[in-house]
Amino acid sequence: MTFSEKFNQALCDASYKFGPEWHQDYLQKIDLQYDLMFSDTDQFCTELFELLDQHNINYVKDQKLVTEMIQEFKKTLPSVLDHYDNLDSFWWLCWCFGILHHENLPGNIDYAAATKSDIIDSIKHRQQYFIDYTRPYILL
Repeated sequence: MTFSEKFNQALCDASYKFGPEWHQDYLQKIDLQYDLMFSDTDQFCTELFELLDQHNINYVKDQKLVTEMIQEFKKTLPSVLDHYDNLDSFWWLCWCFGILHHENLPGNIDYAAATKSDIIDSIKHRQQYFIDYTRPYILL
């Protein structure tokens, strides 16, 4: 893939996650709120145990074990902060353009031939806007 093809694919993914389709396709259909692993581990455990009980699944109700496994899982995740406000990060650039698309703001680039420097030049004057917009999404 060329850089612009990879960028456009990632941009479509980011735009989808900002839109109502993702909320309808995913968030409204899940049984367990996975973001609770980051924001409220106790509530995640409560919901997990309720779900298992609801489906008559045999298990050992061990909140300490679940909490330990969540901590182990978190260690496998890349750090969001490695990308947050990082103009060298491909993922930050795609995220910023996803925000532009979601908010119907112009990107002012040729998407078919965009280079990394074109993308950076297009968003760096709005960097504080992207930082502020993204801050509520950071759960770690």
